[in-house]
Amino acid sequence: MIEGIQKAVINSYRPRLIPLDRNLTAAVFPFMKVFPAEFCIRRAREEGWIHPRSLIVETSSGNMALGLALVCNLGGYKLTIVSDYACDGVLRRRLEALGTRVEIVAGPAARGGYQQARLDRLAGICEETPDHFWGEPVR
Repeated sequence: MIEGIQKAVINSYRPRLIPLDRNLTAAVFPFMKVFPAEFCIRRAREEGWIHPRSLIVETSSGNMALGLALVCNLGGYKLTIVSDYACDGVLRRRLEALGTRVEIVAGPAARGGYQQARLDRLAGICEETPDHFWGEPVR
């Protein structure tokens, strides 16, 4: 039943064409990052790279974070997102409402700026958490 609910929610984000008039059609593009997020998590599960106790980690300041939060919430996976000042309060509250832990880096790295600071923190989380997934098989 849970898998059916997950599919229904994910499918609710599929783009639709809505005929408005004889020669007028509206293209409705709901939130799209849910599809790459769903693919990544499904593939990782199918390949045996993750299991229900795995921690999913990612660095993002926007829509990919939200897509992963939705998919991980539906699938029962823990998720930590590492971000920076670009992750505004509204997005952070949405992520946290979906059960995501959000870590905001304090400032830019001396070399590589905010992106490197985010990657450095993400590497620290991966080191602290042996059972994690960040785009590679769990080791």
